[in-house]
Amino acid sequence: MSDEGGWVKIYRSLLNNPIVMKDTDHIGVWIWLLLNATHKPYDTLFGGKRIKLRPGQLVAGRKKIAEELGIEETKVKRIMREFKSDQQIAQLSTPYGSLISILNWHRYQDSAQQNAQQMPNKCPTSAQPVPTIQECKEDKEVVVDARARASGSRWLSDRLSDDEWKRLDRQFEDLIGLVNRIDDQVTKPAEIQNPYRYSLQVANNMDWPRKR
Repeated sequence: MSDEGGWVKIYRSLLNNPIVMKDTDHIGVWIWLLLNATHKPYDTLFGGKRIKLRPGQLVAGRKKIAEELGIEETKVKRIMREFKSDQQIAQLSTPYGSLISILNWHRYQDSAQQNAQQMPNKCPTSAQPVPTIQECKEDKEVVVDARARASGSRWLSDRLSDDEWKRLDRQFEDLIGLVNRIDDQVTKPAEIQNPYRYSLQVANNMDWPRKR
């Protein structure tokens, strides 16, 4: 599923990506994934069950990609495997197709918009009185925590304490996007002994944007 109309961002830094820029087929598959990923939460069927896609996700099979791009299906399979190994995407494959998550979607496609939306109305605007810095900080922490807990996270939001939420929020941009991205990658959450430490490790591995 892709949103009708609209656009995606292509950064010049893509030219320095040796995997995506390997040949025209690799570039074509990457652009196809970007254009077909959803830009907003979207309900769809996957494996006979209704799921909610998050921004940067799509359900597709390599046969469909091959047909639409005119690329051999075996090469599409190889390209997707390379993207996954290089941590460009996460992929859950089934006989019904694959659930594909484009990693770093929030960072490159809509992080600016989401970061702007995270601040509550109480924080300063040109038409509002200016509250204290502490008021804004406390409100932001409460809102981020509440939104994260209601965002559909499958496990992480329930295993981090309020203090850990606040500590993560003080360190990273787009906390909700980070939490959702971690959820997308974890297949066996029960095996993770320290979710907070694990979150830090994943964020660092993905070079998730930090607050200045």
